[in-house]
Amino acid sequence: MRGTVYYMKRFAGLILAAAMLCGLCGCGGTPADPDKAQESIQVIAMDTVMIFSVYGEKSTHAAYAAEDEMRRLEDLLSRTDEESQIFALNSAGGQPVTVDSEVSRLLNTSGMYSDVTGGAFDITIAPVVSAWGFTTDSYQVPARADLEELLTHVGMEHVHQSGDSVRLDQGTQIDLGGIAKGYASDRVAQIFAESNIPRATAALGGNVLAWGDRPDGTPWRVGIQDP
Repeated sequence: MRGTVYYMKRFAGLILAAAMLCGLCGCGGTPADPDKAQESIQVIAMDTVMIFSVYGEKSTHAAYAAEDEMRRLEDLLSRTDEESQIFALNSAGGQPVTVDSEVSRLLNTSGMYSDVTGGAFDITIAPVVSAWGFTTDSYQVPARADLEELLTHVGMEHVHQSGDSVRLDQGTQIDLGGIAKGYASDRVAQIFAESNIPRATAALGGNVLAWGDRPDGTPWRVGIQDP
């Protein structure tokens, strides 16, 4: 029933979007002005609010394609979704898991970032994050002894990868939260490029993609609170 309701709402949204696009194009078939043709949608995905504001003749198509991509990536990379490959990897109990090539590339990239930052960026911090309650909203200060034990499972040396086969040492878990939204922004940028979108913004929680410039030709302005 949940899936049916979602697709009914999505279908209604697409009908409304199509009607809006027709209005933008004009009854006489005049091409839409890319400075005025705009689609703006709000999406709840990856545990955050995302807003896509897209200009151009294909603004509606690109905005909803971006939404579809966010949901695809969430299904693939979520740590808490029991159907995701990351959940399967974290639950494998030290056994190897075959992952999608896209996941494999992200793990390789994560390892590279860990190397260049001297371990400051580390996707294996997941058990420590859970100990603080960040994934459950039950925040707490863990005992020092518990943290010290959990930290023995943290480090990219506990991730063993051979092609698309990945194995985590017993007790090690990964969380791609530090890279997933950045990767998602890259995927949205590709959608905008393929749709010839002249300008757009994508706010993915605290991550912002500015594409092109504003209609008046000035750069986009992105505010940062308490930098």
